[in-house]
This record gives sequence, C-alpha cells and structure tokens, in this order.
Amino acid sequence: MVSSRASSTGATLLLLLFTAAPVVEALTEFSADISYFDSGKNQISAGQLFVSDRAIREERTTSQGKEIIITDLFYGTTYVLNPETGEYHEQDALPVPRNPAQFCAEMPLLLCGFQREEELMGIKTERWGADLGFGELTIGVVAWYDPEIQYPIRVEFNEVVQQLSNVRKGRVSSTLFSIPIRYRMVERERVEQGAGFPEWP
Repeated sequence: MVSSRASSTGATLLLLLFTAAPVVEALTEFSADISYFDSGKNQISAGQLFVSDRAIREERTTSQGKEIIITDLFYGTTYVLNPETGEYHEQDALPVPRNPAQFCAEMPLLLCGFQREEELMGIKTERWGADLGFGELTIGVVAWYDPEIQYPIRVEFNEVVQQLSNVRKGRVSSTLFSIPIRYRMVERERVEQGAGFPEWP
C-alpha cells in the first residue's frame, strides 16, 4: 500500500513533468477539483487545483491534514505550506513544458511519446506515456492530456491515479500563488524512502 503522503508528493513531482511551462507561451488558466485514488479505487486525497501561465497551486486534504503546494514554473521551485502550523518549506521542482511533445523531445533518456487519441469523461484527449527512471527504479506514467487547457486531466503512475474534474477556465488571481506573510519558513522535509518513490534531491 502506498501511503497518502508519499503518493501525493510523488504525484506532484510527476505531474510537473507534464505541466510546467515557459512564461513566453500563451497558456490557458483554469481551476479544477483534483482527486487521488489508489489501485483499489479508494480516494486517498482530494482538493483544488489552480493553474496560471507561470504557477500552479494545489490545496489538498489527506488523512494527515491539509497542505498547500505552490509551484513557480519559471524558477522551478515548489513551496509546501502547512496551514495548521503556519510554516512552509521549499523543495526543487522540475520545470518542463506543458506541451508533452516538447517534453519528450527534451528528455531523450526516457521512453516517452504520443500513444493515441482517446475520449475521457466526454473530453477528447491525447494519451501520452513515459517510463521515468530514478536510479534503479523505473516508473511508468500514462497521462491523458487535454489540449484545450494544456494540462493532463488524468495521470496514472505507480498504482496511483490523479484525476481532474469540474474544470473551470478563466483567469486565476495572482494572490493565490503568493506565500502569506504570516507563514514561517522551516527546513524542508524529506520524502520517506521505501514508499514507492525515491528521495527527491
């Protein structure tokens, strides 16, 4: 069983592989509901997603509480906020294009590419697949990419499914991507080893 904390942490890192983007592109801004499920289709976390042309904010609730994750796609940095303690820590992100074709072209060491067009939840999507190598660990990832919002609406990896629903296109307030002044920065936590994902540098 993959822990909810490790699953959601890994989900964030893997999702960035398909979604980060240079700010020079005109990208669709939107918000959506986001859920994570295990291999038994049990929901392990749920929340809200906010995507602008240069940042992503995810508010998620798990069995361990609520957390807010803000990723600056331009600088490749992620901030993890704990609303209960008023603390946050910084961790590295991997900024690559929200265009999956460009991602595959720029990551030649990975098995990556377009598979086929599929309709998912009434939406015409492009199915992309990649084998991600982390040392001795290889993780297969499949993403259903919605060209209208330039974002995957479903990602499957390591027995975890991430699903978007109720997508609402429209400008997202820039204040959502700022860290409130009351938050105090602390040393970042490390992803637990043996939970299905390697420790991220």
